[in-house]
Amino acid sequence: MTSERVLRGIVGVFVLVSVALSIVHSRNWLYFTGFVGFMLTQSSLTDWCPLLLILEKAGGLPRCRPTKPERALASTSATLEGPRVP
Repeated sequence: MTSERVLRGIVGVFVLVSVALSIVHSRNWLYFTGFVGFMLTQSSLTDWCPLLLILEKAGGLPRCRPTKPERALASTSATLEGPRVP
């Protein structure tokens, strides 16, 4: 299991619990739901999430990344530039 999957599970629980608490206890819990939504949007734009950093340091879960990013970039640029002629 990667840290991104754990992160999605935790965030889903945060949203469900905060919505339930806003119904049962106080509508102010919706501010927390908004904050979680803001952080998800920020994370999708910047690829930086504080909870993900905490999860990686605490549990040592692997992050879901390509194993060889250089190879992926090289094959993409070769297709865009066309075949190389010696």
